[in-house]
Amino acid sequence: MTELIESICQASITRHHWPSGDAPGAIAFSNPASKDKRENMTVRASYDDGRSWSASTVLHTGPSAYSSLAVLPDGQLACLYEAGEKHPCESIMFARIPLPTPFLPSLPEGRSWDLVWQDEFEGDTIDSGKWEVIGDSPRRDAFWVKEDAILDGEGNLVLRTKKDGDRYTSGAVRTRGKFESAYGYWEARCEFPVQPGHWPAFWLMPSKGIDSLEQDGQDGTEIDIMEKPWREDKIQHALHWNGYGEHHKSEGSVSEIPGVSQGWHTFGLWWTPEEYVFYVDGKETWRTAAGGVCRVPVYIKLTEEIGDWGGNIAEAALPDAFRVEYVRVYQEKPAPVEDGPEALPLVDLSGDTGRQVVIAAGTETVYQGHPTTVLLPDGKTMFAVWCIEHGGLAGPMAKSVDGGLTWTRLDDRMPEGFKTHRNCPSVYRMEGPDGVERLWVFSACTGEKGGPPYMPRIMSEDGGDSWREMEPLGDKFNCVMTFSSVLRLKDGVYLGMYHRRSGPENKLLEVVQTLSPDGGLSWSDPVVVATVPDKMPCEPFVFRSPDGNELCCLMRENTHKGCSLMIFSRDEAQSWSTPVDTPWGLSGDRHMGVYAPDGRLVIAFRDRAPDSPTSGHFVAWVGTYDDIRNGRPGQYRVKLLHSYAGSDCGYPGMELLPDGVIVTTTYIKYREGKEKHSVVSTRFTLEEIDRMLNEGNVAAVRGK
Repeated sequence: MTELIESICQASITRHHWPSGDAPGAIAFSNPASKDKRENMTVRASYDDGRSWSASTVLHTGPSAYSSLAVLPDGQLACLYEAGEKHPCESIMFARIPLPTPFLPSLPEGRSWDLVWQDEFEGDTIDSGKWEVIGDSPRRDAFWVKEDAILDGEGNLVLRTKKDGDRYTSGAVRTRGKFESAYGYWEARCEFPVQPGHWPAFWLMPSKGIDSLEQDGQDGTEIDIMEKPWREDKIQHALHWNGYGEHHKSEGSVSEIPGVSQGWHTFGLWWTPEEYVFYVDGKETWRTAAGGVCRVPVYIKLTEEIGDWGGNIAEAALPDAFRVEYVRVYQEKPAPVEDGPEALPLVDLSGDTGRQVVIAAGTETVYQGHPTTVLLPDGKTMFAVWCIEHGGLAGPMAKSVDGGLTWTRLDDRMPEGFKTHRNCPSVYRMEGPDGVERLWVFSACTGEKGGPPYMPRIMSEDGGDSWREMEPLGDKFNCVMTFSSVLRLKDGVYLGMYHRRSGPENKLLEVVQTLSPDGGLSWSDPVVVATVPDKMPCEPFVFRSPDGNELCCLMRENTHKGCSLMIFSRDEAQSWSTPVDTPWGLSGDRHMGVYAPDGRLVIAFRDRAPDSPTSGHFVAWVGTYDDIRNGRPGQYRVKLLHSYAGSDCGYPGMELLPDGVIVTTTYIKYREGKEKHSVVSTRFTLEEIDRMLNEGNVAAVRGK
């Protein structure tokens, strides 16, 4: 319960409106919000029946006393109150104000804030899924200890400072490894200790620290949203980068704010790729781009410690505490757009057998599964690899020299060990700094399904004429499936992305990335780039924006309760945005795509969009990069192949030929009968689809 501080003076409270449906009610409260003096006349609002009062408007910072509130017919508040310059009873003042609302910075038209992470500190125990309680560890001239970070049972985090024998101890918490993000609006509501010698702070830190000197603060900045090492009514915002030693750089701003030492106040940061904007109680206090603006994810720290700027701790009456009512993190999101089955036309190619090429036919006993393809620079040589049975053993490979029209099996040229590789083999072409072009086939594991060694691989250095077994990537690459996407970065390093199990009893999924500086020979230790509470991101597909300055990664969402997920990076995969939903039309499994000659994106996948008329079938989405970036539906979808085995299909290869033909390849039971799944491709151009759409040749399958 938030404390409404009072200097022994009459206050006023009124109901603004009652709850209605899902809309909360509101209560308004006015008083001189000060513990020691009759001053700082403030109107607060509660939207949870008085449990918290996070929205406020200050009417008069000077002397003030009695007040009376009323609700006007237009919904605004009227406040009659006593106020003056030297004495609270010098005059009677009248204010007409809107009902205070929780502060969020104003966004450009068409965008809004999305609350992506929060802790309201309910209950009696700090949530270990959100916070690490720091301790026991030395900090300056005192210690952080775990017992000094507690919840008070009234909705507040309490970071206590006390004297323990000959030493002083304080509390501190952080979200490192539990919640880390970049950009957005970060806010905490806090109340400060009143005794001398304290240094409370609300700050952000990159998990990899700030020691890099390569890009100044862009690749790591300590961001101090608020620190208060003084007893006076002032706080500091600060930035630190390039380490804490001889190369250290910093910039800061001190704000003097009457009354900030007493009662509850909000401290916020609006962090964009262009600048930082700091706020206290909803008012801007500092705007800067010092250090070049951090571009890597950070975690939250709330700390209380001893600091002699605030006086001598030996003179303090202890215990005393830094209290936090909530921490909230918001990300920008585009305005809602009309989306869903009715927003996208659908063209049906699934019955046009003249477009289909069977690469490997299923039989009554043989199930051909999970292919990927690669097109070589000559624009006509293609390779396809797949496994036998669902997630089964590898071994097959086929080659086409005419752009996928005809295929020759190469199974007998494969290393003998390739037949022991298991689960969704993926083929990629990579060029190393030595100028050698290599073809790679990675699989998930060897031998038993899900067991080590992980990510076995074979490689060719002669354009696929011969192949040899390479050492598996090993235990650090424990995975569900191997790389579902590989992309070359601007510096020539290759980015590989895949997913693995995580969480309690390995029942969750997370997306990770790794880097290869030498064309696939070696890979860096994997790092997590996407986890989503209550969702299961997997099977990432990463591609570049048309201007080359941003990466987008689409991800399957394996609970299938909503849309798929996507993240973005503007620093070549050094950091990624918080995962958000894709447009409805891109919801599905195992995305893969190409840019058509006119710049539009064509992305194929197994359709799993909610209430989709083609759910479970092999489809392609057509639209622009901006459609994806701004959450718009796109232009249309294409039903490529019909699955006669439910939703068991859709792991695609996608290739663009020089003449504009797009070749999409998948595993699917593409016709009725006893035959099991085949590896099949469908061929088309966007010009053909556009013409069919304009002529009204649209599938009449909605609502089925």
